[in-house]
Amino acid sequence: MRLFLLFSLLPLSLSPCAGTGVDASPERASLQEVSVEDLDWMAGTWRHAAGGGATEETWSTPMGGSLVGMFRWTKGERTTLFELMSIEESTEHGLVFRLRHFHPGLVPWESEKNGPLTVPLFDLGDQRAVFENPDSHERFVYERTKDSLEIRIQSDGEPLVFRLDRVE
Repeated sequence: MRLFLLFSLLPLSLSPCAGTGVDASPERASLQEVSVEDLDWMAGTWRHAAGGGATEETWSTPMGGSLVGMFRWTKGERTTLFELMSIEESTEHGLVFRLRHFHPGLVPWESEKNGPLTVPLFDLGDQRAVFENPDSHERFVYERTKDSLEIRIQSDGEPLVFRLDRVE
Protein backbone atom coordinates (compact mmCIF):
# COMPACT_ATOMS: atom_id res chain seq x y z
CA MET A 1 0.00 0.00 0.00
CA ARG A 2 2.84 2.38 0.86
CA LEU A 3 4.31 2.04 -2.65
CA PHE A 4 0.90 2.51 -4.25
CA LEU A 5 1.06 6.21 -3.38
CA LEU A 6 4.42 6.55 -5.09
CA PHE A 7 3.26 4.59 -8.13
CA SER A 8 0.32 6.95 -8.60
CA LEU A 9 2.74 9.88 -8.93
CA LEU A 10 4.93 8.28 -11.60
CA PRO A 11 5.09 9.95 -15.02
CA LEU A 12 3.78 7.99 -17.97
CA SER A 13 7.28 7.78 -19.48
CA LEU A 14 8.27 5.24 -16.81
CA SER A 15 6.84 1.89 -17.64
CA PRO A 16 6.73 -1.32 -15.64
CA CYS A 17 8.88 -4.27 -16.71
CA ALA A 18 8.19 -7.90 -15.93
CA GLY A 19 10.36 -9.94 -13.60
CA THR A 20 12.92 -8.93 -11.02
CA GLY A 21 15.77 -11.23 -12.00
CA VAL A 22 16.16 -12.44 -8.40
CA ASP A 23 15.95 -16.19 -8.05
CA ALA A 24 18.23 -17.35 -5.24
CA SER A 25 17.63 -17.11 -1.50
CA PRO A 26 20.81 -15.79 0.15
CA GLU A 27 22.32 -17.06 3.35
CA ARG A 28 21.68 -14.48 6.07
CA ALA A 29 25.00 -15.07 7.87
CA SER A 30 27.08 -13.93 4.89
CA LEU A 31 24.85 -10.87 4.34
CA GLN A 32 25.48 -9.71 7.91
CA GLU A 33 29.19 -9.46 7.07
CA VAL A 34 28.57 -7.11 4.12
CA SER A 35 29.78 -3.53 4.49
CA VAL A 36 28.52 -0.31 2.90
CA GLU A 37 31.93 -0.27 1.17
CA ASP A 38 30.54 -3.14 -0.97
CA LEU A 39 28.03 -0.63 -2.39
CA ASP A 40 30.53 2.05 -3.43
CA TRP A 41 29.45 1.46 -7.06
CA MET A 42 26.18 3.31 -6.26
CA ALA A 43 27.94 6.60 -5.43
CA GLY A 44 27.33 9.49 -7.80
CA THR A 45 24.50 11.37 -9.45
CA TRP A 46 22.13 9.57 -11.80
CA ARG A 47 19.47 11.26 -13.96
CA HIS A 48 16.76 10.60 -16.54
CA ALA A 49 14.74 13.27 -18.37
CA ALA A 50 11.57 12.52 -20.31
CA GLY A 51 8.10 13.91 -20.91
CA GLY A 52 8.89 17.42 -19.66
CA GLY A 53 10.20 16.16 -16.34
CA ALA A 54 13.23 14.54 -14.80
CA THR A 55 14.19 12.09 -12.08
CA GLU A 56 17.49 12.34 -10.29
CA GLU A 57 19.09 10.16 -7.62
CA THR A 58 22.34 10.96 -5.84
CA TRP A 59 24.25 8.66 -3.50
CA SER A 60 27.19 9.67 -1.31
CA THR A 61 30.35 7.63 -1.04
CA PRO A 62 30.39 5.16 1.87
CA MET A 63 31.53 6.73 5.14
CA GLY A 64 30.96 6.00 8.80
CA GLY A 65 28.97 2.81 8.12
CA SER A 66 26.43 4.46 5.81
CA LEU A 67 25.56 5.79 2.37
CA VAL A 68 23.12 8.68 2.10
CA GLY A 69 20.85 9.19 -0.91
CA MET A 70 18.47 11.77 -2.31
CA PHE A 71 15.83 11.36 -5.02
CA ARG A 72 14.13 14.30 -6.71
CA TRP A 73 11.27 14.26 -9.19
CA THR A 74 10.47 17.27 -11.32
CA LYS A 75 7.69 18.06 -13.77
CA GLY A 76 8.39 21.11 -15.89
CA GLU A 77 10.07 23.68 -13.69
CA ARG A 78 8.66 22.33 -10.43
CA THR A 79 9.83 19.66 -7.98
CA THR A 80 6.94 17.37 -7.08
CA LEU A 81 8.57 14.78 -4.81
CA PHE A 82 11.65 14.30 -2.64
CA GLU A 83 12.98 11.12 -1.09
CA LEU A 84 15.70 10.88 1.51
CA MET A 85 17.40 7.49 1.82
CA SER A 86 20.14 5.78 3.74
CA ILE A 87 21.82 2.42 3.65
CA GLU A 88 23.29 1.65 7.05
CA GLU A 89 25.20 -1.15 8.67
CA SER A 90 23.11 -2.78 11.39
CA THR A 91 24.59 -5.36 13.76
CA GLU A 92 21.22 -7.12 13.94
CA HIS A 93 20.26 -7.17 10.23
CA GLY A 94 23.39 -6.48 8.18
CA LEU A 95 22.73 -3.65 5.69
CA VAL A 96 19.40 -1.84 5.98
CA PHE A 97 17.82 0.48 3.38
CA ARG A 98 15.69 3.31 4.78
CA LEU A 99 13.44 5.56 2.70
CA ARG A 100 11.22 8.50 3.51
CA HIS A 101 9.05 10.50 1.05
CA PHE A 102 8.44 14.24 1.21
CA HIS A 103 6.21 16.69 -0.60
CA PRO A 104 7.74 20.05 -1.58
CA GLY A 105 8.69 22.01 1.53
CA LEU A 106 10.00 18.75 3.08
CA VAL A 107 6.51 17.91 4.33
CA PRO A 108 6.59 14.15 5.11
CA TRP A 109 3.98 11.85 3.67
CA GLU A 110 1.20 11.11 6.15
CA SER A 111 1.70 7.35 5.60
CA GLU A 112 5.27 7.64 6.92
CA LYS A 113 4.63 9.83 9.97
CA ASN A 114 5.70 6.99 12.27
CA GLY A 115 9.06 6.52 10.59
CA PRO A 116 10.77 5.58 7.36
CA LEU A 117 10.24 2.47 5.30
CA THR A 118 12.99 0.09 6.51
CA VAL A 119 14.07 -2.85 4.35
CA PRO A 120 16.98 -5.28 5.00
CA LEU A 121 19.46 -6.44 2.38
CA PHE A 122 18.19 -9.64 0.78
CA ASP A 123 20.83 -10.37 -1.88
CA LEU A 124 24.10 -8.86 -3.08
CA GLY A 125 25.85 -9.50 -6.37
CA ASP A 126 28.43 -7.78 -8.54
CA GLN A 127 27.12 -4.18 -8.75
CA ARG A 128 23.65 -5.35 -7.73
CA ALA A 129 21.84 -5.06 -4.39
CA VAL A 130 18.37 -6.34 -3.50
CA PHE A 131 16.53 -5.06 -0.43
CA GLU A 132 13.34 -6.91 0.48
CA ASN A 133 10.80 -6.55 3.27
CA PRO A 134 10.21 -10.13 4.48
CA ASP A 135 6.69 -9.28 5.70
CA SER A 136 5.27 -7.46 2.67
CA HIS A 137 7.71 -8.58 -0.07
CA GLU A 138 8.27 -4.95 -1.12
CA ARG A 139 11.50 -5.13 -3.07
CA PHE A 140 14.05 -2.52 -4.16
CA VAL A 141 16.69 -3.67 -6.65
CA TYR A 142 19.67 -1.45 -7.53
CA GLU A 143 21.84 -2.58 -10.42
CA ARG A 144 24.64 -0.75 -12.19
CA THR A 145 25.66 -1.46 -15.77
CA LYS A 146 28.50 0.71 -17.13
CA ASP A 147 27.24 4.30 -16.76
CA SER A 148 23.61 3.49 -15.90
CA LEU A 149 21.81 2.71 -12.68
CA GLU A 150 18.62 0.68 -12.87
CA ILE A 151 16.23 0.82 -9.92
CA ARG A 152 13.37 -1.69 -9.77
CA ILE A 153 10.65 -1.22 -7.20
CA GLN A 154 8.17 -4.01 -6.70
CA SER A 155 5.24 -4.30 -4.37
CA ASP A 156 2.22 -6.04 -5.85
CA GLY A 157 2.13 -6.73 -9.58
CA GLU A 158 4.61 -5.54 -12.18
CA PRO A 159 7.73 -3.70 -10.96
CA LEU A 160 8.43 -0.09 -11.82
CA VAL A 161 11.79 0.46 -13.46
CA PHE A 162 13.87 3.63 -13.43
CA ARG A 163 16.87 3.70 -15.77
CA LEU A 164 19.12 6.61 -14.87
CA ASP A 165 22.36 7.69 -16.56
CA ARG A 166 25.45 8.75 -14.65
CA VAL A 167 25.92 12.51 -14.51
CA GLU A 168 28.72 12.83 -11.93
